[in-house]
Amino acid sequence: MTVCIAAIYQNEGNGDGIVLVADWQKTDSNTNRKSDTAFKLNRLTSRVAALGSGDLELFNDISSRTSHELDQREDCDSLTVEEVKDCYLSAERAYRMAFLKRHVLYRFEAIQETLAQTVEPDERKAFLRYAEEQSRDIEVPYSNDVIIAGLDNDGRASIYKITPQACDNHTKQAYAIIGEGDSVAEAEFQKRLSVPFFGKGRTLFLCYMAKRRSEVIASVGALTGIYTMEEDGNDISFSNSVMGNKLKEEFEKLENLNQKNETETYHQIQNVFEEARPDTGEIENDDTPTNETGVRGDIAES
Repeated sequence: MTVCIAAIYQNEGNGDGIVLVADWQKTDSNTNRKSDTAFKLNRLTSRVAALGSGDLELFNDISSRTSHELDQREDCDSLTVEEVKDCYLSAERAYRMAFLKRHVLYRFEAIQETLAQTVEPDERKAFLRYAEEQSRDIEVPYSNDVIIAGLDNDGRASIYKITPQACDNHTKQAYAIIGEGDSVAEAEFQKRLSVPFFGKGRTLFLCYMAKRRSEVIASVGALTGIYTMEEDGNDISFSNSVMGNKLKEEFEKLENLNQKNETETYHQIQNVFEEARPDTGEIENDDTPTNETGVRGDIAES
């Protein structure tokens, strides 16, 4: 698994921009061996990209099918992010149907051929409805969580989050996160995203920090790929952030400072308890309320 993040930033007078972040770790499901060789970001058009977690071979295959289909269209580069997202979903549905036909529906087809010779048309229709209902809820293995993010022709950014259960528009939220590290990264955004859209530098650092702190999850790799998408004249600039080393430097400064402050706080609390009055075990100036028996509240509730 992984962690992937897409977030929108305000690009001072030049429309929106998008930060895309992913680790590159891949875990072999058979050997549990980890390697930093997985590619989790694909460009679908010049204006839209996809981030994927889960079965990366499947993600890359569906992304490739989507890109191939879009390349056949004359209006490829003018498509909205929503239209590209719909094309990806169409390719994903085609994969699902092909899987069902290969592994499930072939059984129903054999039965249908037999029924065609022995029962009335209404009964055959009833059987087909039954087969469709049964196949609708079958969970296809090797699924993915995917983020589709990009810029429309008016310079506005859009983000969609696709899971096996739903497809949600995250544009108003201004970010989307997928992968096993999502809960840790989500907490970083929840603590700091007081307004939906930040400037570029702040958004870059928030995404980088959220990814780095999600590395406490074993399946999130240590290497970090961080990219930006924004209008550059009449073209879309899509590039690896040149701020990578600076982001790493500032993040490590922050983490060292937090660790220092935390250690000092532990020492201060320890000193407070060591200075407690030995005759009662109470702390000087302790205003913890007592109940009617005279027992301090924190003890009475235990």
